[in-house]
This record gives sequence, structure tokens and C-alpha cells, in this order.
Amino acid sequence: MICVYLLKSLKDGKQYIGSTLTLNRRLQQHNAGTVTSTKYRRPLMLVGYQPCVTLEEAARLEKEYKRSHDALHRAMQSGKFVLLQ
Repeated sequence: MICVYLLKSLKDGKQYIGSTLTLNRRLQQHNAGTVTSTKYRRPLMLVGYQPCVTLEEAARLEKEYKRSHDALHRAMQSGKFVLLQ
């Protein structure tokens, strides 16, 4: 499933936004320490995700959400971004 995802570090509480073709495999990579940007922030918990039609759409949304957390908040409120909990 192509998507944009939001992780939360259980170590320091910080969040990470990314995009991927395969969410389960990517989450495993993050928690295995093979992703440089989250290597020292493990363990990580999946907070939510937003399904996308294309990888280009996912990359565009990832950039938008990283630039503006307000955009991410609006997507969460509208139900486009699925929150797990």
C-alpha cells in the first residue's frame, strides 16, 4: 500500500513523517535501525497513515506535511489521515 506515515519515537517522543510503497516493511526497517534518520530514536510506533494512489502523490504529501504541521493536522481532522489508537 502506497502511503504517507507518521511515526513517534518511544525514546524521545519526537515524530517522523515518511512515505513508502510497503508500510509494514518500512516500519520494520525503522525499528531495525537501518534508516539513518530514525536509527537513534528507536523504538518507533506507527501513529497513523494516509493511503495514496501514486508514489508521487505520497512524496508530495510528505513534503507538504513536513513543511506545515497544520496541513497534517487538517488531514487528521478531515479523516484523510487514519490515526491508529
